[in-house]
Amino acid sequence: MRSFALLCAVCMALVGLPPPASAQTPGLEFNVTVLGQTNAVAGSPSDHFLTFSAPVEVPGVALAPGAYIFRFSAPMLMQVVSENRLTVYSTFFVTPIMRTEVTSDYALTLRKVQSDAPSRIIKLFLPDTSTGYAFTYPKIEAAAGARQVAMK
Repeated sequence: MRSFALLCAVCMALVGLPPPASAQTPGLEFNVTVLGQTNAVAGSPSDHFLTFSAPVEVPGVALAPGAYIFRFSAPMLMQVVSENRLTVYSTFFVTPIMRTEVTSDYALTLRKVQSDAPSRIIKLFLPDTSTGYAFTYPKIEAAAGARQVAMK
């Protein structure tokens, strides 16, 4: 079994953060460890197991720390389900995007939208592919952030 950790908060997520406006502005720093499983697992080949050490947001819901399955229910329609596949937390549209450097790991881009909300997953790249997926957030949700939290 091959598992690995992505330290995306330190590297990729901080790139998207704006510099603080003043010394009184609270920082939007965050740290999320993501584990992805790339070996053969029971289920569909479109199932991608990701584990988060902190809450994260996907379109429609904030996910509590824990393990989730990200899977495609149609070509550009992604679902996030519980590890046991009994609960669907969110179903949303994704847009294909490209990257120039292919890695053997999952790569996520997170963005902190509000200081009191979980980090938002903006992009997901699967291992060994140059194609990734940008998550599509509804305009109302993009402005306010998801408030519903998925409980494990």
